[in-house]
Amino acid sequence: MVDWLAERMLVEAAHALAQDHLVTATDGNLSMRSRETYLITPSGCEKRALEVKDLSHLTIDGKLVEGPAPSSEWAFHLAIYAKRPEINAVCHAHPDMATALASQDLAERPRLLFDAERRFPRIAYIPRLAPGSAELAEAVGRAAAECDAILLADHGAITWGENPQVAVHQMAALERWARTICILENRCM
Repeated sequence: MVDWLAERMLVEAAHALAQDHLVTATDGNLSMRSRETYLITPSGCEKRALEVKDLSHLTIDGKLVEGPAPSSEWAFHLAIYAKRPEINAVCHAHPDMATALASQDLAERPRLLFDAERRFPRIAYIPRLAPGSAELAEAVGRAAAECDAILLADHGAITWGENPQVAVHQMAALERWARTICILENRCM
C-alpha cells in the first residue's frame, strides 16, 4: 500500500534541501520509513525537480519494490534504520562547510558551540570510504548507533529525525555549526 503522505513529505523535504543550497543538482539523498517499505530518492535525481513518481521503494533488505534505481547510498540509509528504530528519516548532503570540515584532519575535534552541543552532543567522523560501498554502510550503521550526526571525510554529512523535514533542518543546523567553526578556527578558508 502506497503512503501518499509520506511520499509528499519526502518530496517537499528534497525541494527544501535544494532550496536551502544544502545540495547541488543530483548531490545527496533522502529517505523515509513508510509502512512496510522505505522511500528513497533515486540515483541521479535533481532534488529541486523531484516528484512523487520518481521515488524508489525498498524493502528492509534493499530490494527494489517500485520506482527507479535508488540512490547508490541506499545501504547506509537502511543501516541507520536498523540501528535506530526511533528514526524515520535520513538526510545525506554535501553542504559546503560541513563537507570542508569533514575533509580536514579532525584528530582534534573542533569545539562545539552552545546550540550545537544541545543539538549534536555526539558527532561521528568517518574516514574516507568509497561512496555506495558496503564498508561505508557498515561504518555508518556502527556510528549512527551512538551519535547524533555524521561527518564523512570528503563526502559530506548525514543527519536524521522523526520526519524528512526534521532531518533537513538538522542538516541546515549542522552546516551552520560547521560554517561557524570554519570561520572561528580558520579551518576551511
